[in-house]
Amino acid sequence: MRRAEAEDAGRIFDHLLRLSVEDRSLRFCGAVREPTLRRQAENVAAGYPAGLLACSPEPGAPVRGMIEIARIGAWAEVALSVEPDWRGAGLAPRMMLAAARWARLRGIHVLEALTLPENGAMRGLGRKMGARSRMDDGMIRQMFDVDMLLRDELGPLPLEGGAHPVGPVAHLASVSNHRPADLRRAAA
Repeated sequence: MRRAEAEDAGRIFDHLLRLSVEDRSLRFCGAVREPTLRRQAENVAAGYPAGLLACSPEPGAPVRGMIEIARIGAWAEVALSVEPDWRGAGLAPRMMLAAARWARLRGIHVLEALTLPENGAMRGLGRKMGARSRMDDGMIRQMFDVDMLLRDELGPLPLEGGAHPVGPVAHLASVSNHRPADLRRAAA
């Protein structure tokens, strides 16, 4: 998992194109055309909505999964996609946890996903990860409690001198399983 960057726009677009038409419809809650996918890829690569990418660590590696996080006041909306060949390997839960780390570092306590009733994969992820779900105007609104998602992880403890992680150190915490001791070493 890593944060999307400007040079990732083409790889994000290719990832979205590798999804079937049905999968794209489930991801975007309706039919989307290629220009919309390209705009979405460019927006995520530019930083809004924030995007965390699942891909091999090699430079230029294809994006195989992605979670987008759009802060909306005190909460954030999430949307994720995983390519068919990569499903069932635990990528979606890992992306949700990475998004929860991102959110916690920004003082966000609720992640929300809006999904179609026929999106069984997203509904299953919500059940597995303890989301509260309700029907809202024909859509299913899933609310994920960030603190509950991260209950087995240590909170963002301050570094020496009482400072909280920022910059590259906060980025490590937001997209990895690094513990505070690892963060202290990274900050040194």
